[in-house]
Amino acid sequence: MTPVADQNGNWLRIQVGLPRRTLILRAWQVRLGKVSLYLLDSNDPLNSPADRGITAELYGGAPEMRLQQEICLGVGGWLPLRHLGIEIDICHLNEGHAALAILACLQSHMRDHGTDFQCALNATRAGNIFTIHIPVAAGFDRFDVSLVTHYLNAAFPDLQADLAQALALGKECPENSKEPFNMAWLAIHGSIAVNGVSEQAELVDLLIKIRHSKANIFIISKGESPSPEDVSAILAWNDVAPGAGLAGRLRGEENVGI
Repeated sequence: MTPVADQNGNWLRIQVGLPRRTLILRAWQVRLGKVSLYLLDSNDPLNSPADRGITAELYGGAPEMRLQQEICLGVGGWLPLRHLGIEIDICHLNEGHAALAILACLQSHMRDHGTDFQCALNATRAGNIFTIHIPVAAGFDRFDVSLVTHYLNAAFPDLQADLAQALALGKECPENSKEPFNMAWLAIHGSIAVNGVSEQAELVDLLIKIRHSKANIFIISKGESPSPEDVSAILAWNDVAPGAGLAGRLRGEENVGI
């Protein structure tokens, strides 16, 4: 494992906005054959002692700590790709923990192309795929809307004017002010396709329930990749015309999992 170098040969450090401060994440690289695995940690001397421990423990701490970790994963996971000039065709979100990458990608599109929120969402969701592992609501990360609002304002300065739309993506019923912000719904609403790793009845029922989200749905048993025949059937079931590009992109080489 080696530090990732920026264009000037210095250790690549990613800056992520948190309330009243900036968090620094150090980027690392592991080479696995032809594959580059990028890792992040917050144990930088310029961070406060509390912030240095954000990435020290997986799935630990109170809800605020979990949200900070998921900002590191989603926002921090997207930014190194931008700094390194890595263009991707498909962003695979494995569970909802990295779902904030959807907003990070959306914000980048707005900056690059001068588009509004809805246009950027339509453009970027075509490259996102979300995998569900746990078919029960308790398995999804949910946060109080006031807490999420506090952190999104800091992490996504360009989305402050569109904060209501961003928050709506994290809800099943956006008009319900008491409904918490759900990372799974953010991933569902921000992805072109949703898949599951099991054919168990509960997961099938859940996927059918969320079909109204405009995401195409398919089920992969035991995490296996779909065959060309499976992809054709998936496209047909979801009313996607042949040649729409999804099948080819699923088998493309520039796919990144966060």
